[in-house]
Amino acid sequence: APSANAIFFNGDRVPGMGNPVVEKLSNLQNIASILVSKLGVRVNAWVVDAPLFNGPFAVYKELIPTINSRGEPASYVPDGFPATSSLQLLLFNCLQE
Repeated sequence: APSANAIFFNGDRVPGMGNPVVEKLSNLQNIASILVSKLGVRVNAWVVDAPLFNGPFAVYKELIPTINSRGEPASYVPDGFPATSSLQLLLFNCLQE
């Protein structure tokens, strides 16, 4: 049984930097491997890629539902705790697999 769960939200994309470290840390599988190496094999490491990008910028509209056309938060209405509810559903679905 896992001792803990870690959720990592991948951020903005920086393609073509030519820096091997940046390229390695841009790969989701590499990120998961690094998390497991740092946190231990008894930890579930979940790496989430943004469902939407505005150019190189990651947009997680499930966490902040009121975004403008550029993916920037227009406002935040905490009614129903959208970020917490999204995280709870994500973790629940991950644990079902």
